Amino acid sequence: MPDSFNMTIMRPPPLTCYAGTDGAAGQPNLVSDQPGERAVFTKGGGYFRVDAGRPITVNQIALLYTDLGPGERIELIGSTVSDFTTNEPVGSVVMTSDVANNNDAGYRHLYLNMLNNPKQYRYWQVAAYGMNAGLSRSAGRLALGQALQVEYNPDYGATSWGFDEAPEPDTLDSGVSILDELPAAPVFNFSITWATEAEMELWWNRAFGALQWQRRPVLIVRRPDAADNPYRHSGIFWGVMRLQPFVAAQFDMHEVQGKVKSLV
Repeated sequence: MPDSFNMTIMRPPPLTCYAGTDGAAGQPNLVSDQPGERAVFTKGGGYFRVDAGRPITVNQIALLYTDLGPGERIELIGSTVSDFTTNEPVGSVVMTSDVANNNDAGYRHLYLNMLNNPKQYRYWQVAAYGMNAGLSRSAGRLALGQALQVEYNPDYGATSWGFDEAPEPDTLDSGVSILDELPAAPVFNFSITWATEAEMELWWNRAFGALQWQRRPVLIVRRPDAADNPYRHSGIFWGVMRLQPFVAAQFDMHEVQGKVKSLV
């Protein structure tokens, strides 16, 4: 099965971060669209609590742009009440050595696939565990919500991913080259060529078509089902999606091309 099959796209609903332990700081930053604004788990751990404003269906959760180390983990809990006196643990994700060793601190993602077991709660808690008491860890964005997939196994056609093209160095009159040391931005291009008219109308046209004008980021996961895939981390993208207008193809199926460039 090609690596791009089962791709999901999620537009997280607005969240309000309303509480945190004394082992947490920068509450609003956890739900900011800008991952450079970071929330911090201090004193070896702590938790944040967020309010979706109403009960929402959640089938995937991602804690993005973290600097957690190998063996450190996050635990996620849903609740119907803001004080979490009644709650349900919905999942735990451990930072692997592979992700931690191959990605710079601040650019490590944790992802929980709940596509086959969605939950519905208004209040959510994310907590960090496994850290030494003197350490602090940060996270750039908590993204949770209901991800969308194309119903029929589609042909993703010309799918590609990697890094945005690096800028050419500027050359001074003296011949000295000036290099801009910018972080590499992961880029994902996709071409869905086998989707129904209903999917195009309900999802792509209404849910996502205006996002590029609103400049609202989305979460794209290239292989959400690949829990045992050591490279899945490189298939998680958080950024503004660009879509070309979709077209009607043969057999009443439809096509759309898109691109997302991750925010860094």
